[in-house]
Amino acid sequence: MDSSISLKVDLANPEIIEEKLPEAEAALARLQEEFAQKKDELAHWHNLVVWMQAMVRAASGEPAVVPSSQPNQHLTELQAMVVEVVNREMRKIRAKDVTAILQSEGHRIPGDTVSNTLWYVAEKVSPPPIRRAGRGFYAPLAYENDEATPGEAVAGLVAGIGAGALAAGAVNSLLKAGGS
Repeated sequence: MDSSISLKVDLANPEIIEEKLPEAEAALARLQEEFAQKKDELAHWHNLVVWMQAMVRAASGEPAVVPSSQPNQHLTELQAMVVEVVNREMRKIRAKDVTAILQSEGHRIPGDTVSNTLWYVAEKVSPPPIRRAGRGFYAPLAYENDEATPGEAVAGLVAGIGAGALAAGAVNSLLKAGGS
């Protein structure tokens, strides 16, 4: 970004302000465009690093925990905690179970708050970090059925964070080849 943009304006003279306004607006538009490009680049690199971390964890036999929140999602701390529990559990789960897990970890969060948060992040956040999986149930994006292998679950999580179906298939193939 070009931080050397400068504009000399006599703030006491309304005519000069009006004259310089288009120049200031053009500078603002250029900076907004540069910022948008950098934001896209940041999201790309963030997704790549998360995907690579999941690959390294999976290859070493560690649980492949992939955070679902992307920088552009702006999840609140509560939303991020709730989503993290759903993704960590790697199964269909009800609000009461998420509440119990959070409370066992020392978080005092009422069940109705967890329930509302689950609904909100599954229905209103775009892209959704988790999904609804039947009436009253929520699941990681990777969840399809109870028979999903850990490799399939990791592949689905990677696909859910935007790394692409091809990369998800590669993760799945590597995990199946390495340890099924």
